[in-house]
Amino acid sequence: MTPRSAWLTTATLLLAMVMYVFSFAGSDLVLLLIPVVAGVRFFAYHKAGPLAQPWFVAICTFAAVFYAAFRVLSNGPQIDILAEFVAVLAAIKSLERWSARDDLQIILVAIFLVLASIITSSSLMMGFLLLLFVPLLALTTMSLQIEGALRFGDFDSKAPDGTWNTPREESRGIGVSSLTGIFVSSFVLILSIAVVAFVLLPRGIGSETIGGLQRPVIGRATGFRSSVELGRGGLISNDQTIVMEVEVLNPRTGSSAGSTGRVFHLRGTALNHYDNGNWTRYKPKEPNEFDDFTIREAGTRYDFRGNVGQADLKQIVHLTPSASDSGILFTVWSPLRITFEEPIASEIAVDNIARTASLTDSKSKITTYEVLSTSATFQPLLDDRRRAPVTFENPVINGIAADVLKDAGVQADPQLRPISDDRVAAEAIQRWLSADGGFAYTLDVPVSDPDRDPIEWFLTDAKLGHCEYFASAMAAMCRTVGIRSRVVTGYMLGEYDTARERYVVRRSNAHAWVESEIAPGIWATFDPTPDVNAMHVPNAGNMRLLRKLLDAVDGFWLSSVVSFDESSQMKLLGMEHLARDNMLGDRQLMNRGKKIMRVVFLLLIAGLGLLLVFRWYRKPEPLRVGSQELKLPAAALIARRNLLRYWKQSGRPRPAWSGLVAHASGTEDQELATLLTATAFGEHEWTQDDTHRCQKLIHSLQSSAARPRTSHLHPEWVSDSH
Repeated sequence: MTPRSAWLTTATLLLAMVMYVFSFAGSDLVLLLIPVVAGVRFFAYHKAGPLAQPWFVAICTFAAVFYAAFRVLSNGPQIDILAEFVAVLAAIKSLERWSARDDLQIILVAIFLVLASIITSSSLMMGFLLLLFVPLLALTTMSLQIEGALRFGDFDSKAPDGTWNTPREESRGIGVSSLTGIFVSSFVLILSIAVVAFVLLPRGIGSETIGGLQRPVIGRATGFRSSVELGRGGLISNDQTIVMEVEVLNPRTGSSAGSTGRVFHLRGTALNHYDNGNWTRYKPKEPNEFDDFTIREAGTRYDFRGNVGQADLKQIVHLTPSASDSGILFTVWSPLRITFEEPIASEIAVDNIARTASLTDSKSKITTYEVLSTSATFQPLLDDRRRAPVTFENPVINGIAADVLKDAGVQADPQLRPISDDRVAAEAIQRWLSADGGFAYTLDVPVSDPDRDPIEWFLTDAKLGHCEYFASAMAAMCRTVGIRSRVVTGYMLGEYDTARERYVVRRSNAHAWVESEIAPGIWATFDPTPDVNAMHVPNAGNMRLLRKLLDAVDGFWLSSVVSFDESSQMKLLGMEHLARDNMLGDRQLMNRGKKIMRVVFLLLIAGLGLLLVFRWYRKPEPLRVGSQELKLPAAALIARRNLLRYWKQSGRPRPAWSGLVAHASGTEDQELATLLTATAFGEHEWTQDDTHRCQKLIHSLQSSAARPRTSHLHPEWVSDSH
């Protein structure tokens, strides 16, 4: 293996590991392995033997298998566990002696890591890294194949003095320039075919299978969550991936209602059930158990309760698939109507009390929809004016809330406090958490005490946390003093693009806040997180223009590549009128196209399988004398094949019943036949000197042939003159 192929293989593996780190949040193990693999490969290159003894490699492999098995038993089979396992195996494999077979295994590991990455992430960075990886992989594979063929028969990649036995490129006719030319032409051809296939092939093929492998795009990084889990420690990284763009308009004038510095809470999920640190949504056993919960075909529009004529805010949401992990539709409180740009085939699940909605099928493209909202106060939905009972039993939290309200001059006992004071009580709790209580915001949260409620631990001991802790604390405190409250998760609209008059929303803008019932049936928004507006409104600076440029590229990537669907395909081909005029028939046509393409792919796979079986049956039979199988080194097999060709070209082919020595007639072919026979029957051990001697004998026989046809001899020895 030459330095070029060796370092190409290393670079391919390292780039695949970098892609995996970008796609999987919290992949600290693979991140740690990147410098380890680079260092191990560097030292392995400069050392003739392996870096570690076989027993050490075996122990490391056993430990990796045991660790992976433990994680599978603990967390279930997940693609990230398998990916990290093969990455560890690649690092362990690097400790062994460097060989072409090991490099092939490392290439396979790199391909698996990249597949795991692109299944998980569709970000612009992933697309850019993929554009780097594919040509690098092609160049590495071509280099390994060509150098492997040129070295066919060589014993060692390194000479005894430790220097590389680099093939003489000029003697073989394949150099760096010709390899580059072959690579460039092949890559351009493959890229052209890929672009045509991307545009013309039916969309959605294999989504039923591959979609099941996808991991939610959120993890231990900032991002929307449809539930809240408190108590986990560790640093949560800021993810700047764009997940949607939102236009906020005045529904009466059509002018923009957004501006720099003005923020909106874009709500996604209302969580009203708490259990030992976990906030989740309450779901009835039957979808139609109450009229407040509805599941029906989404169609083009859904109307909530309320008068649409009261709408004073309009949102046009351009939602990407990575905005949530469960088809959530985001709205500003309080939504009255959701209208989709295109008819939605899936069902829509609606909580009419919390006024939240989600699509039951996962989105695979950008979904554009319009929301009409109102800030007007609704009439109470309850017939009576009584306050709901206390819904959070925790003496410590209740005591803290009572002290806060006492200091604010508000009655804590809900039986004695007027309903009109509930808003004042909620505002006092919000103010205490965000400013007066000595709390601090952080994304690096320690692990909570497992024997205590995480909210209680946050309020008494930690006093620092992220927005989910602040929202959970306020909801719990309000509930203990008789105010119905729920935790709401969604996004903050704060980054306003003045040129395009829309808000740019990133995963880092994910947020949690509180909605409290300040009167029976009347809910208001409260945000107890300190300095929340400052965190989500970016500062204008010199990098703003560059960030806008990157956002534009990212938006093009998401809308034109990641979300290139059937409708985009028809628009590009000038067939969008078919979709409008006959949507059902067009969908049936596309479904038939998908079925045809599945059959084609199955036939291709079957054909490839038959080809492999055919090649297996056509593989050359081993050399045998009677029942004894003769084992010859690769170089000896080349010499034997060229000797048989020489005899055939000379007009005296060897009969099947005749041995090599018996058929030889000259001094040179007699010497060559004797050497091959002695090696085949174990009387002689083949060496590198024998390879060089056979090359000289073959060329001597070639030059003495009556009608030399050098093109039929093995290319390894045709142009070598020594």
